[in-house]
Amino acid sequence: MQTYATETLRATREVPSIHPKLMPGQGYTLPLGETVHDQVDTSEQFKKRRVYGGWFKSLFAEEYFDSFTGEYQLARLLNTSPGIVWWHRLHPHDNASILYNGKNHYDPDFVALDTNGAHWIIEGKDERGRDDALVQAKRKAAESLVRRLEAEDAYAGQKWGYLIAYEQDTARADSWEDLKAFAQPVSNTL
Repeated sequence: MQTYATETLRATREVPSIHPKLMPGQGYTLPLGETVHDQVDTSEQFKKRRVYGGWFKSLFAEEYFDSFTGEYQLARLLNTSPGIVWWHRLHPHDNASILYNGKNHYDPDFVALDTNGAHWIIEGKDERGRDDALVQAKRKAAESLVRRLEAEDAYAGQKWGYLIAYEQDTARADSWEDLKAFAQPVSNTL
């Protein structure tokens, strides 16, 4: 019986469903006593989850980030790149998650619209993620999602892509176009 159950489960392939989300969500409120800080230039000045202001291409002018080189620097690139119309920092309460195995999901870091009319799901990652099996499983799931969006009525006529922005790629990119060239994204725009 155990062998039969194991083989049946192994042969079963779960296909996740797609649920469109309106952006931006409801946003978030600052914790009591928290203030909005000016943007910083160095990792020494950066504080995780501190709210920084001045994001003119973000859907919200104030945002917080979990890392300096993985997320904050990526936001700065998106914010100043002529190839980006707007970007949004995704938070867990946005419920914009991607199932990457039968039971686990993750929340990407950003969604953005570029000047070519393509929406991008963007993940900022530490360099160690290039060889990390979990990061690669998440990438594979997100790439599959992007390919599936073409067949969804709610996304008819839309162009979507997925990109992992590793720290070194973000650091050496001067624009969104540079980052796309370094990151080898997947897109249904081609």
